[in-house]
Amino acid sequence: MTPLRPIEVHFEGIEREPFVAEMCRVPGSDRPFTTALPHPPPPETLKLSVASDAFFVNNYSDNHRIALPISDARLWGTCSGGELRIFYARATATTTEGETMRFCLRFIFDAENNTRKISPNYVFLEDLIADAQFHFKHLRAAAGTIVPAHYGPWKMDTGKWAGVVVFSLTQWCGTPWATICNTKYNTLANRLLVGRTFEQLHDLGIQLTRSMGCTDNYCQVLLDIEHPSATPERCFDGRARCYVVSFSNASVHNCQRKLPVLPIARSLFNDPLFGCDELSNVSALMGFMEASFTPETAADEALRWHKEYTTRHPTHRNSAVLIAQRASLFPNAIPLYPGLDVTGPSREDTSVEVSLSNVDGTTLDPAQGFESCTMRQLALGLWGRYLHLRPRPDGTNSTGSPVHG
Repeated sequence: MTPLRPIEVHFEGIEREPFVAEMCRVPGSDRPFTTALPHPPPPETLKLSVASDAFFVNNYSDNHRIALPISDARLWGTCSGGELRIFYARATATTTEGETMRFCLRFIFDAENNTRKISPNYVFLEDLIADAQFHFKHLRAAAGTIVPAHYGPWKMDTGKWAGVVVFSLTQWCGTPWATICNTKYNTLANRLLVGRTFEQLHDLGIQLTRSMGCTDNYCQVLLDIEHPSATPERCFDGRARCYVVSFSNASVHNCQRKLPVLPIARSLFNDPLFGCDELSNVSALMGFMEASFTPETAADEALRWHKEYTTRHPTHRNSAVLIAQRASLFPNAIPLYPGLDVTGPSREDTSVEVSLSNVDGTTLDPAQGFESCTMRQLALGLWGRYLHLRPRPDGTNSTGSPVHG
C-alpha cells in the first residue's frame, strides 16, 4: 500500500484556501506510515472539512468532551505553564462513491514553538509520535476493529492563522466513555461492551495504561453512538462500535487474567486473584464487582475451573482458555468472539480440549490464540456471520463490519 497523497484541510469559518498537509515519517520506522484499512481513502487528494461545531477538547475538570470555537486554535500553546489537554476535531470527506468518511485530527498548533524540547508542550509531540509508533508496530491487524485506523502524523503550514500545525490523522471513533457515563447511554449492555473490548485488546497482547484505575483513562474508550447506522436502540443495547484509542503509554502484555470482565459480585479490585491489574480495574469501574449482581457463576468456581483447565492443557494460550471458560461457565453472556464456534469442555468437564472454528471453515489454534492473528481472523471472530466483503474501487475486497466507522 502506497503512502497517502497530500491532503487538504478546510476549517469552516476560516477565510482562507484549504491548508495542504503532507505526511511525516514515523521516527523509528524504515518506510512511510501505512496501514491496512477497512476504508481506504480515495486515490485523489483527500479533502477534509472541519465544521464549526466539530472542534473539541476533553474538559480537565470532569473529562467531558466540550465543543470549542475553531478560533481557539490560535490560543493553544500560549499558556506559560503549558497546556493540560490537546485539541482535536472531527473532519469529514466524501469519496468518489459518495460515501462520507469521518476522521479524527489531534493537533499541535504553532508547532515551531510548541515542539521545542524546552517547551512545556513538547510532551504532546512525544505522545503523538509514541501513539503512531505503537500503531505501526503492534496494532496493524486491529486497525478499524477495536482500535482506530491510523493514517500517521501530518504537518501543514497555516501561516499567520496558527503557524505550522502537526496533527495525527485517525479514524473517528465516536464519543468518550467519560462523557457517555453521565448520559442515558450508560447502560449495563454498554458497560459489558466496554469490558469485552478491553478483553479483546488484552487477547491481542496489548494493555493500554497498565492501570485504567481512574476516570481520566476513560477518555480513551469511545462508543460510536454518532454513526448513521447506530440507531438509538443499538446504542442502548450495546451494539454500537467500541474503540480504544491513544496508545502513547500502551505496552505489550501477556495477559494472565483468570476471570472475565463480567458481573462477578465480588470485590477483586487490583487483586492478584483476578490475574490482571488493568482488567480488574476495568471490571471494578464498570461496576461488575458490586454485590447487587447475581453472577452466572461465582468467582471461586470460575477460578477453580481456570486452574483445572490450564493444568490439563498447559500449551493453550490464556486467551483460548478464557474463551472456553466463558462458553462453559457464562453461556448467557455475549461471547467475546461471536463469530467463533466454541466446543469441547463444559462446566463439569475440563479434560476436553476447546475447539475454535470460524464460519468460513478455518480454525483457531488454542495454542496460538489471538495474539498473532491477522486482521481477517480478528474480524471473523468479532463479526462472524455478519461479516461481508466490501468491494474496493480497484476490484479487491476489504473487510467490513455490521456498523461501519
